[in-house]
Amino acid sequence: VSCKSLDSQAPWIPDPGIYDLTASFLDESTIVVRWRSTLKNVSGYNVVILNESGELRRLATDNTSFVTIGSLDQCRNYTVNVAANSSSGIGNYSSMEYLTQCAIPFIHNQPQSIYVKPGQDAVFPCHYTGFPTPTVHWEIFLANGHSATVDEEKAVQLISFRDENNFFYHTLSVSPNGSLLFTQVAQTYNGSRFRCTVINRLKKDVGSLVNLIMVNNYATVHFKIFFIWTKILEDFNQTGKLTAFINDQVLQGSRDHFGDLQDVKVLGKLTIIRFNGLSRHLLDMNVTAAVTDENAVDEIEKRILKIVEWKVFGNLSVEKVIINELPPPPALNLKAKEDTIKQTSVLISWDTAPFADVYELTYYTVEMKTALGHAKFRTQETVFAAVTEIELTGLEPDTKYMVRVVSHRKESKKEGLSDTLELSTAKDHTLTIVLVTAVLLVIIFACVLIYIKFRQVKRRNAGTRDRILTMDDGERNLYESGADRVIPPQTGFKRQWPEIPRAYLKIAEDLGSGAFGVVKKEHGTVNELRDLYNELNIMASVGNHPNVVSLIGPLWVVVKFAENGSLLEYIRKRKTHPDYVNTMDDESNEMSNAEVVRLAYGIAKGMSHLSKVKCVHRDLACRNVLLGKNLIPMVSDFGLARDIYESGAYETTSGGKLPVRWMALESLEDYSYTSESDVWSYGVVLWEIQTRGQVPYAALGGQEIVRKLRRGERLPKPDGCSDEIYDIMLTCWKANPKERPSFEELVHLTESLLSAEADYLEVINETPEDENDLPYDEVIFNEIPEKCMLPSEDEKTWL
Repeated sequence: VSCKSLDSQAPWIPDPGIYDLTASFLDESTIVVRWRSTLKNVSGYNVVILNESGELRRLATDNTSFVTIGSLDQCRNYTVNVAANSSSGIGNYSSMEYLTQCAIPFIHNQPQSIYVKPGQDAVFPCHYTGFPTPTVHWEIFLANGHSATVDEEKAVQLISFRDENNFFYHTLSVSPNGSLLFTQVAQTYNGSRFRCTVINRLKKDVGSLVNLIMVNNYATVHFKIFFIWTKILEDFNQTGKLTAFINDQVLQGSRDHFGDLQDVKVLGKLTIIRFNGLSRHLLDMNVTAAVTDENAVDEIEKRILKIVEWKVFGNLSVEKVIINELPPPPALNLKAKEDTIKQTSVLISWDTAPFADVYELTYYTVEMKTALGHAKFRTQETVFAAVTEIELTGLEPDTKYMVRVVSHRKESKKEGLSDTLELSTAKDHTLTIVLVTAVLLVIIFACVLIYIKFRQVKRRNAGTRDRILTMDDGERNLYESGADRVIPPQTGFKRQWPEIPRAYLKIAEDLGSGAFGVVKKEHGTVNELRDLYNELNIMASVGNHPNVVSLIGPLWVVVKFAENGSLLEYIRKRKTHPDYVNTMDDESNEMSNAEVVRLAYGIAKGMSHLSKVKCVHRDLACRNVLLGKNLIPMVSDFGLARDIYESGAYETTSGGKLPVRWMALESLEDYSYTSESDVWSYGVVLWEIQTRGQVPYAALGGQEIVRKLRRGERLPKPDGCSDEIYDIMLTCWKANPKERPSFEELVHLTESLLSAEADYLEVINETPEDENDLPYDEVIFNEIPEKCMLPSEDEKTWL
């Protein structure tokens, strides 16, 4: 506030006594001046207003605290002076400068394009400033050449026709904030342009043209960026500024790599993975862009690969990038080596595509079919991702084949297909050799048929037997027909099981099938046949144990008969309902704690036996435990079991259906299987028994289960479960496999609990006294000819 004397004759008063002097316009021409006074005996006030030209306006007022003055211009600057009148005369003037707030209109930050799907509304923003408030209107230039103008008072309606009888109305209107609303945009308006104009009394401003682009959809790519933890990041972490710093890097990296995409949105989330005391830091990224053509995903993908090449994202040093969900890159340069093309074989090779590790390329399958006819591609070989050549054998001479290599990625069904290679095997120029070979083959075939017929007659005349083995009706023994006879691989294979003649088998009804049972393959290779015999040898090497479903004989896999079905069915039938009680049932349906402990004890003994013979089950669950005579539990279903005699562990290398809810944490993370992972499954089996067959983690999906286990969460204690049993479960679910008990220790733990049960009067002897004294109602061959137990000399020639 500045003070000056406008009347030289007025006496000088040191304190003007005027405070809080303000001035503001009520409208474009009327100003109101307000003040406060501390003076006494004031009779009125003098108000003087000066404009930029020095013109003087004086106004005398009564004893009040404000005055309204008209005929001014709010877009000009003024000096306002107020002085008090008293008996002593006019006091000193208090002064203030009123600076106009008028401003010319200006349009800010208009987008270059607006993206919208057909049928949706489009909003074109017009961000502007200016005073007095400007009026807004939009110029519209449609793709069909027509134009129109829309303002706040006048809307425009357009009509689009789908056909002669179907048409739609589209309204264009200006909202109070200046935005243009275009309702239910049709595809026909793609490429139209729109321009915003704002005007006030001072000036007008014209915005840039905004394009309307119709999009079919939006494409999203999910990927992970693993970055190196540096000292700078640690400093930000210590000061609590890490999140803000990472957000800045995501923003900068997104502008650098994805800023030119259409209607792009980038989301990034910092994730820290901790395992065994080590930490890995990554950004979980999602990039979404408008799809106006078929290559939107490819465009996003190319930019992600640039991050891999540059090894930097923002200011973060990139260690590794993994693109999720997209198919792996196909093999390149598939070719046949000319000097290896023979009559029945050829060596093919290919190159691994760049950035294969970005897509987690795991293995290749080589597929082949004949070029003529309508044959389908069939898998010939499966190799690891590091392999880039393979020999195809078993081909027909002078035949044209089509070959392709299929890329497979970890935990995904998506595939990458290479270009198809056409090749022809070498011709056989020696017709005589062909004819002689054909004749010899006919003779050999006839001899084989005669031999098989002879064997069949001989078997039908075999001696009597004490008991008859049952098997499924409608199936044929693979050894009873020469045409269907399975010949083991010629690799010096040693058979470790007895063979049972078909004459000793009686056809009965089906008992059922499991997830890995009743599997037939029309085009089995020699390797697959060898794997089958190896698996049979594993079952045979396990030997006989009362708590294991032991092998009796292949190729019909003949095992012990479990007369009481599966444990899962049994415990679900024994589940009680708290809402009602059957008073007519003299015997309680509820399982006693002693019965629960006995089941746990039997299963532990069976798994202890498997672990001693170096066999990992990999699918231990109540559904795979059968109940024999006296409800003795028997571990069954070796569809997933593997021998670990040499390595001590089995590691899967391909995808497939896995029992996620029963699997150990390390098996879910790196697909490794050991006896310790079977111990984890044993703990889940105990939980199933205690809950009477409830599904573990019933409300969770596979990925949610993994996250829950990584956080250290475990299955809750079931109702009615004793602390001792739940403690056993928790020790089985230790994150570190080395901290879990062995099955031998579990046998001792459950045996001690079994001994402590007061109501358990007699422990059933589950160990047979001798080889023929088994506790099950199973089939025994008392007089199987010795030739059926080991291959005869004739059989050795083809076995």
